[in-house]
Formats: sequence, structure tokens, C-alpha cells
Amino acid sequence: MRDVKESLSRWELAPGDLELDVTEFALARTTLLQNDVLEELRQMGVCIAIDNFGAQYSSLDYLRTYRVGRLKIDRHMVAAASDEGAGQAMMRAIIVLAGELGVEVVAEGVETEAQRAALVKMSSATKGQGFYFSKPMRAEDTTQNLRLRLGTPHTESM
Repeated sequence: MRDVKESLSRWELAPGDLELDVTEFALARTTLLQNDVLEELRQMGVCIAIDNFGAQYSSLDYLRTYRVGRLKIDRHMVAAASDEGAGQAMMRAIIVLAGELGVEVVAEGVETEAQRAALVKMSSATKGQGFYFSKPMRAEDTTQNLRLRLGTPHTESM
């Protein structure tokens, strides 16, 4: 807790500017230890995200218990969701429940148009990240890429 406060102060950040990704494994340990650190961070205004949801110890109760701001669904669940059947039904249930609890959903590891289309069909509010959108790139290349995709702002000469 002290480290978070010191970092916020050092970098002159508001607590809401910081998002901590917590894996399901860490949440399971926190639950067993009955540790209040996440609740203290949340009350401070720090955003909490569950990372790799669906990879190990998936419990939808985490969404209620920890009142997280963002749920990052593991790429294996995303891959299963592009096929009709149980994978798609599970993904849809997670997205609907998260939405009703006010939790933003990010699908990790979106690699194909079929995966993207399945996610959009389930919910237009779901965000995605993965190789379908872009391969990893250096910061300098990211700026150039964004300018090419979005265009540069037009300024009128005086």
C-alpha cells in the first residue's frame, strides 16, 4: 500500500490514473488470506482489473466481491468463443454479468476476424486486444501508426 501511495506521489498521478492488473491466482490467494489490500486500493480510487480471467480459477464471484473496474478475458476463452456452443455461451454469460455489474470487458488475444465478429455479436461494449488489431510495436512506431490510421489534425493557417 505504501509503495502505491509513494508511486502516485512521485509521478504526480491521481489514484484513478493507476490500474492494477491482478491475476485470478492472486485473487484466489487474497481470498484465502482474507486480505483487504484490494479493497483499500479500490477505496483510494485505484482501478483494479482481473487479468487472464478464465485461465485458471475462474469465479464470477470475484466480480462482486472485489468490485473491479475491468475484466480481461483470457485468450483461450476468446478462442473458444468463436465456435458455436459452450465456449460462446460461457463468454456471453460473462459479458452479460460483467455489464450488469458495471465492469468493463476486454477480450485478450483476439487474433481472427471470426473472433472479433463473435465478440461484437455478443456485445458492442466489449473491447478487444490482440494480433488481429496489431502486432506489438515500439512506442515510436505506435505514434506513426496512429497518425496513419486516424489522420493528423488539420490546422488552418492564419
